Amino acid sequence: MTDSIGDPTESNAAWPTLAARFGIDPESLTSHTVDGLPVGPIYPASDHPPLSGGSPDSSWTVYQRLDCSDRTITDATIRAAVDGGVTSIALVLANDDWPALVRILSLPIVEQRIVNIRLEASAIRGQDGNLAAVLSRATPPSRSLDFVCDPVGGGAVRGILDVVEADLDAIFDLAGAMDQAEIPGQTMIVDGRPWHNGGASKAQELAAVLGSAITYLRHAESKGVDPDSAADRLGVMLAADSDQFLTTAKFRAARLLFGRVIELASLGRQSFRLHAETSWRMMCRRDPYLNLLRTTTAALAAVTGGADTLTVWPFDLGDDPFANRMARNVQTIARDEAALGRVTDPGAGSGAIEALTDELAAAAWAEFQTLEAEGGLLASLQDGGIQGRIAMTAATRRDKIARREIEIVGVTAHIDRDRPLPTLRPVSAGRETPADADAGRLRPARLAVPFEQLCDRALAIAAAGTPAAVFMAKIGQSGPAANAVATAVEALATGGITASDAVDMTDDSLFAADINGAVACLAAPPDTAQENLETATVKLRAAGARFVLLSKDDGFETPPPEADDLLWADADLPSVLSGLLDVIAIIAKNRQNQAT
Repeated sequence: MTDSIGDPTESNAAWPTLAARFGIDPESLTSHTVDGLPVGPIYPASDHPPLSGGSPDSSWTVYQRLDCSDRTITDATIRAAVDGGVTSIALVLANDDWPALVRILSLPIVEQRIVNIRLEASAIRGQDGNLAAVLSRATPPSRSLDFVCDPVGGGAVRGILDVVEADLDAIFDLAGAMDQAEIPGQTMIVDGRPWHNGGASKAQELAAVLGSAITYLRHAESKGVDPDSAADRLGVMLAADSDQFLTTAKFRAARLLFGRVIELASLGRQSFRLHAETSWRMMCRRDPYLNLLRTTTAALAAVTGGADTLTVWPFDLGDDPFANRMARNVQTIARDEAALGRVTDPGAGSGAIEALTDELAAAAWAEFQTLEAEGGLLASLQDGGIQGRIAMTAATRRDKIARREIEIVGVTAHIDRDRPLPTLRPVSAGRETPADADAGRLRPARLAVPFEQLCDRALAIAAAGTPAAVFMAKIGQSGPAANAVATAVEALATGGITASDAVDMTDDSLFAADINGAVACLAAPPDTAQENLETATVKLRAAGARFVLLSKDDGFETPPPEADDLLWADADLPSVLSGLLDVIAIIAKNRQNQAT
């Protein structure tokens, strides 16, 4: 074979001609991100130099996340983390409980083995006195102490913006106290995670953290704080998800964007410290072991994008010791065995990564300029501008997931139907936002939640004594018929609904089952004749089906009147399955009433 679509000798300009020679439309090979950025099939090599922000063999700092709201942190808990290879911990504090924090910081293993401590709290103003003074007594001066306390991002989630200035004042007071106590670290890490978890695109997340940083620096100027001194206490936190190349590009774009801020503000530094945490938004309760693949991919993307520190979520979203161990192992294997920290900027020179970085940085800067035109990030939040744009982005993404244009492995695609459904339990208290929350607030939500809620309903129906199941039927014995059944079965499985073995509706000798008031799903191959669809649905009705769901991937020109609902490739799956579960629950209730 003399021609190859991937022939490296072909120039980028010749690619469309070569693709057309194989009958491929070049335009069909270009996809678009949520931000509308094009992702092409091939890019020329780039000669851009590596981005600043690290040096070979410096690697990244491995953090272990310890949620103080879910459990009591003990010396043994932290010792397990230390023995697993971490020297840094991120303490997620509930209700700004400073005494509990001091007890943790006073544990022997912390004083002996922990080098970096990061505190995540909703505010640094508590009822238990001056936090800086308390911490200075509990923390040796040589220990690094960072705070992820972004008043603007936190206020956007809580819907409380009138205390932002007071919180910023408290941050500068804390910085001054830490200067006097000679405690190194960052008193404000502008946080992209609230925006990411609230549904923001990558460009919107970057623009938001830029806006938070500018708000911080302007407040410092208004208080007469030296800009360089304020910048020394400033860091950046971003979420890393499993979209590998875009996540790498996002972290690289952050370097470019904050480099521009440093240049425009004439700050006496080269870069800000860039922190990463794997995305909470991408995590799933169903088949949670697949979260290991998501977090591993996200970790790889973050460190190749230049993250200085990394925190990996445990795959169970809880406090299981094995899950915490695996969260550490993802990093230590990547660092110590894969040696991913030995290259300063692995994306440098890659045409695709460089192009995505530049396009993402430009889109983020444009969104940041929109925020500035609205009076700054805080003013945009008060007027609902940025929340409205993020809400539109989140709604578009949810719609694409519901229609399976965006797939979630183990949730909407490639489902392990033999694995038990997830049990009903809360996931990281305080992270989910009620559906009826104030429209002006960011609404943190995991992407898999609509399908997990369907699974929870299916479990509840089964617990009441009736399995959430359908009678499966098909049209014909051909391979396309078998494929149609497999497609329908997987679609039902996304909502925790099971199906019987498919009965062929064209063979009367096989159709002897008494459906007895059950819900039926008829899977039809593409291009099935309208007459055959109508005949099969009528036969299912005659056999006692109370509800008929017709599944056909290529859609319906004229749906059979006997069908109650339709399922096709682009259908809104949660909506269809929610209605199906309603019917199953009603039938189960009626049977119980008849039995009594």
